[in-house]
Amino acid sequence: MKFRLLALDLDGTTVLDDGGVNPRDLRAIRAAQDAGIIVTIITGRLFSGTRPVAHHLGVTGPIGVMNGSEIRYVEDGHRLEAHYLCNTTRTMSREALGGFDLAPFVMSSDHVHYDPRGAHHLDALKAWTEQFVPHDDLFDSHAWDHHDGVLAVFGVGEREAALQAQASLRDQLPMDNEVLHFAGFKTPANIVCVRGRTRDKGTALHRIAGEYGLTVDDCVAVGDWFNDLPMLEVAGRSFAMGTAPEGLLPHADEQIPHTSVEGGGIAEVIDRIWGIREP
Repeated sequence: MKFRLLALDLDGTTVLDDGGVNPRDLRAIRAAQDAGIIVTIITGRLFSGTRPVAHHLGVTGPIGVMNGSEIRYVEDGHRLEAHYLCNTTRTMSREALGGFDLAPFVMSSDHVHYDPRGAHHLDALKAWTEQFVPHDDLFDSHAWDHHDGVLAVFGVGEREAALQAQASLRDQLPMDNEVLHFAGFKTPANIVCVRGRTRDKGTALHRIAGEYGLTVDDCVAVGDWFNDLPMLEVAGRSFAMGTAPEGLLPHADEQIPHTSVEGGGIAEVIDRIWGIREP
């Protein structure tokens, strides 16, 4: 058997737009596991937003969260690997976001910290987790020095303010950070995100495969967005979902027509690679 491990993105790939999983995909995943295929998750979500889905899928062992910034075991949350924002980056992000009309959010290992400025943006952050911690004033809180570490800092608001903050932060922060701008999940809110650049879904796939005595050549990866690009590039075989942007397609071996509206893409991949059809 050439391929031994299946790495799944969640939102837009395995998880439907309504938050569920297509029953056909679920049956196929379990059939693959019964046949000895290792199934793992590598997602942009936080661990607390990923673990319930892992349990639903029957996934155990190490999974990659926050785009590879953490690798943790589903069973007990043990951190196999963790890369947090350094004190300089946290301090500079805190100071820079304070100068823009953006609601600040701090992403720790399992929680999103916010204050009243961000209360009406919480729906935009539920794609990462639903574990929210309120503060009276986030800029004057302990969240920036959270004992679990800070994985990312978000500023949420109007597009122009987000773009200005992105440009300012790019000029200031150390080079081992990236500053991203994107629209929120299922919401028009604009988000500027500061996170580490040295770990991604590709490095997570390398580490997870190694835990099983495998290499990335033994792995199949499925994703739908640009944050999936690193794992699609390194996997032995890769698939992009039907809604994947044109710029992602050259980095995947194949595109499948399925989308996160109706699902079925994971079952299709499992059938194509291993000839396993869901019961």
